Amino acid sequence: MLELTATQIHYGKMAASNLTAAPPAGAKTVTVQAPAGRSSSAAKKRHHPDVTGAAAVQKHLSFKLKAPAKLIGLPRQSVELLDWGGTPAALVSYGQNLGGIAVIEQTPSSTAASKAAAGKGDQRGLSLPTVSINGTSAQELATSIGTVLRFSRGGVAYTVLGSVQPFAAEQAARRLVG
Repeated sequence: MLELTATQIHYGKMAASNLTAAPPAGAKTVTVQAPAGRSSSAAKKRHHPDVTGAAAVQKHLSFKLKAPAKLIGLPRQSVELLDWGGTPAALVSYGQNLGGIAVIEQTPSSTAASKAAAGKGDQRGLSLPTVSINGTSAQELATSIGTVLRFSRGGVAYTVLGSVQPFAAEQAARRLVG
């Protein structure tokens, strides 16, 4: 048996050096920056007002948005406009927290869509297992903490992701394009 007792606890500021980590030797690092106009609230309001709600987001899309009020029993929480590399896309969320599902709907890039449809991965050589979503081949990444599905159908690329088991993500995808 092991027992641990804390006799003295201090709360306060932590040195920034305690929160830095050096990448392993040979690791490739990538710097991620906020999209232009989203780095400050003033810039966001001036240049990129948030567009939310299915009707408002639909006005910016070149395809028909699928954002049902419920998806596999989860209520729709939000619909937001995304800037996907300069192309409008939609983010639709269902449920909340663990067990929630997010759906990204966007115009497929010809290279990624054709390779994904052929099960050959994306432009960086990523090759994932495939599953059938109502006759369409989808790439699936299933982990112990969640599932991601990618597929294109009817001129729309879908990414379904959430902290759910593969079965739930697949059912959500089938409902979207069923």
